[in-house]
Amino acid sequence: MLHNDWRAIDVKFTEYTDESAFDTLERSWNELVQRSVSNTPFQTWEWNSAWWAAYQPGDLWVVTCEDNAGHLLGIAPWFLDDERVLRFIGHIDVTDFMDLIVDADQQAKVYT
Repeated sequence: MLHNDWRAIDVKFTEYTDESAFDTLERSWNELVQRSVSNTPFQTWEWNSAWWAAYQPGDLWVVTCEDNAGHLLGIAPWFLDDERVLRFIGHIDVTDFMDLIVDADQQAKVYT
């Protein structure tokens, strides 16, 4: 389910609040991981989708950033836990490295 849609001058942020995020982003997720500064197995679509399918410890909240041409520039793979604390999918108990997934060449655009 596409929950919300924010538009900045030259990027678009989209918020996903259910598992459709994984289906929608499957093709482009790992391509972005390959272009990111934090390219580890823990950023991959496989790790994030499998972890989420196994645990689902709260409310999914995946935020993406795309340019005006629809190219994926960033993914924030998050969830809100039962205490309403925002956490990365994977959680610190089982994942060695968690981070935003951001195209190395587009960091300034995404973070701005």
